Amino acid sequence: MKKSLILFAAAMLFTTSQVRAEDITEGTVLAFDRKANILVFTDKTVWPLEKLKVPLAEDLKAGDRIEVRYDSNEDDGVTAIFSIKVLSQ
Repeated sequence: MKKSLILFAAAMLFTTSQVRAEDITEGTVLAFDRKANILVFTDKTVWPLEKLKVPLAEDLKAGDRIEVRYDSNEDDGVTAIFSIKVLSQ
């Protein structure tokens, strides 16, 4: 019983240590194409928004400084966008 409890605790510790922090970036909007569902920063970074998990601000426009919270990995690139927050307009 004691051995199985130790193994269970070790397994729980291992799985909780695998949780990753989300990535955060900031940028200034160069263009936002609602029809193509893409966002482009002034540094030419393109953000495809099909992986956005929450509604986007309706008044988002070129020149807005924004913060993007997302998850990514080496194999798939951006796997999810959790939020896009306008920092200044």
